[in-house]
Amino acid sequence: MTQASLGLRLKRFPKEFLQTVLVAPATVARWIAQEVPALLERPHLHVVIAGAAKGPDSLDEGRWYQYLPTLLGRPKMTVRVTLVGPELKQGTENASIRSANERSGIITSAGADAVSNLPTAELAADALSSWWAERPQSEATPDVCFVFHPGMEAFGGSWLSREQGLLPLMDAGVPIGLAASCVEELWHDEWLVRKYGAAMRGLAQANPFALERDNARFGGQWAALTWTLDPTLVPAADFKAIKAELVRFYLALDQAKPGFSSSGNAIFGFIGGVVPIQNVATDERARLVGMPAGVLLCLESGQLLGQNTVGRFELVERIPAVPLDFLADFPGEEAHPVDRFIWASEKFRGYVEPVLLSSAKRAPETYFDLFGSPLEARKGSMPGDPGPGGISDSIGEG
Repeated sequence: MTQASLGLRLKRFPKEFLQTVLVAPATVARWIAQEVPALLERPHLHVVIAGAAKGPDSLDEGRWYQYLPTLLGRPKMTVRVTLVGPELKQGTENASIRSANERSGIITSAGADAVSNLPTAELAADALSSWWAERPQSEATPDVCFVFHPGMEAFGGSWLSREQGLLPLMDAGVPIGLAASCVEELWHDEWLVRKYGAAMRGLAQANPFALERDNARFGGQWAALTWTLDPTLVPAADFKAIKAELVRFYLALDQAKPGFSSSGNAIFGFIGGVVPIQNVATDERARLVGMPAGVLLCLESGQLLGQNTVGRFELVERIPAVPLDFLADFPGEEAHPVDRFIWASEKFRGYVEPVLLSSAKRAPETYFDLFGSPLEARKGSMPGDPGPGGISDSIGEG
């Protein structure tokens, strides 16, 4: 970038700063090159950044997107950029606002003077649907639309509705790219998109330009992965999501909240995650499934393991084995991670948690107090487990 004619003015800035101000255009450029390479042959591109907010996707009023042609290896290309999102302006009254008013607006970076002579993006501090409805009908459709932080858990129904979100653009044939901050968020977004009648095209791609965050455990990386909405699967006008399935998902999210407060996004991979194990003495194999409260459930025996005070997993003695017929509907190791996440949360809520509460010596003050401290557990009570060196030692710490 600093060797290109437009980038000479950037030489005075440290690499870390350039990674921040260029993360949005670099991510969009890489996605275009990978997913819609035919656009590279056009002399002009109109790029819409939907759901733009206070952060890297709107820095310095979008001037940094003028580096898109350089990043695409097409220095003669011209670009028009439109930033659309109610959070671009403080004081905006809109149901789509996702954060406190003081977190709205546009940031001016320390390098604003280096791009002060470049065109600003067009700013529309409104929902995507309003911007689309108000644009002149004679105007050509945008060449591409990208959403950096869709927040499908909260706004999936809006993004994938014909009245409020992306569907009019899909109807018009506009390629749509999205980003996720971590693989767990990607799982949720992709699952919800399918429930609303759309789908991901192909596989998500890790983004080498992703921006590290101070709270990466909870917030992931900015634009860690990119993915594309399948243009051939546009929900019909009369499509209705199955509310019961969405309710199950949100109940599972509530079940995971205590774990998220301590473990961050990793909890969504732990709950429903499958750990195959093998007893080194008997060659007996088993599968453990993660559950809320840091519990592991053995699918073959129904027994539960929890962490003791030093972080080792041990059998929880005071909880009888979960009946195997209660576990017979396990969706399988190849099932979608969110389907396993929901299953594990429901089994915990339907059997494990009530047993824990009914057998507790005192009312638990926190979610994790359900197991007591230390755990009432012992080794050697797994079928075929010889004690030390058995299933507990095979799992070890962590």
